[in-house]
Amino acid sequence: MPLHPEELRIAVVEGSLGWRAGRLNELLAGRDGMSMRELLELLQELNTTPSDFFSRLYGAGAAAELAGDARFAESKRVVRDALFRRRTWKKERGEE
Repeated sequence: MPLHPEELRIAVVEGSLGWRAGRLNELLAGRDGMSMRELLELLQELNTTPSDFFSRLYGAGAAAELAGDARFAESKRVVRDALFRRRTWKKERGEE
């Protein structure tokens, strides 16, 4: 039986992240805690920034406060660069 389009999308995202089948569904269902690393990897895979995600979650006011904080901007840059290096490293190893 073919996968429903949303099931296929979840499977593709899990595969892109190197997660086992069913992991994303568990996280979305709240059956297991999500680490910050997993959240940031997922946001990157979905082409969403942490500030966009948190502004949708908590409202634009909270994101505006964080976006104006130079420490937040620097942290965001460091995390983005680290995830880029990790993804490049995984590609070089043939893991992605």
